[in-house]
Amino acid sequence: MIDLTRLTLDTPRDPKSVAEHLLGLGLLRPQIISLFAVSVCLSVISLFVSNVSMNGDNPFVIIVGPGLVMGPLPVAIMIFVMTLVSALASSRIGRMFGGQGDFNALLIVMSWLQWMQFVFQMLSTLLSFVSIALSGLASLVIFVLTLWIFVAMVDRAHGFESALKSIVTIVLGSTVAGVSVGFVAIMFAGAM
Repeated sequence: MIDLTRLTLDTPRDPKSVAEHLLGLGLLRPQIISLFAVSVCLSVISLFVSNVSMNGDNPFVIIVGPGLVMGPLPVAIMIFVMTLVSALASSRIGRMFGGQGDFNALLIVMSWLQWMQFVFQMLSTLLSFVSIALSGLASLVIFVLTLWIFVAMVDRAHGFESALKSIVTIVLGSTVAGVSVGFVAIMFAGAM
């Protein structure tokens, strides 16, 4: 059984131990995919809840760029694809650097990271009702904390014991994911 509260509170303090615990649960692929699907849904919910607090005009769309808005389903698909590709790329790239993490391990880590981002985003949104400046400062702290957690968890998933290898793995994996999603988006945009 997972003690969600304890693991959530322990993650900022000791992300490597939390990663080790999660990876040691022996989750099967269907369970990992379920965890991943829930984490994607929570990410989308957090984006749109925070959007409601910031954008009262139309809270059911997110402005992505000039003249480009997205509803919940396209955002969910984008997060789903980016995270899947990033987990796959990070597992392969990490193995090129001598890491031991497989796709399942990286997907568990990324799903947990999305859970933590959901928690952090909800805290930041609550702070925005008190003070926008405080919420902005919290967002900066959350960004740095999330990066630190991600590096530590990828380090544990691959067994690197080297933050530099983890950072390179994350940067390259995220780049592959971003390029892949961009390519797919261009293909879909060209087909319309």
